[in-house]
Amino acid sequence: MSNIPWSTFESACTKIFPNTRVALHFHPDRLTADMKTVAQSLLEQGIYKSQFETYISNGSVSFRACLL
Repeated sequence: MSNIPWSTFESACTKIFPNTRVALHFHPDRLTADMKTVAQSLLEQGIYKSQFETYISNGSVSFRACLL
């Protein structure tokens, strides 16, 4: 979507990834649609899901809101 050559993208990733840090912010005590806590679901499923998958957020979870 950025309209750059694939080789340029790969080169940038190769240089950036070794120095990248990721922070995951979530509320472990929030309840999911199936009435389990986020922490419990994370332990059971073994994967971190985005707010668009869980529909849990401090703001809007609509895709349209993210484009504005």
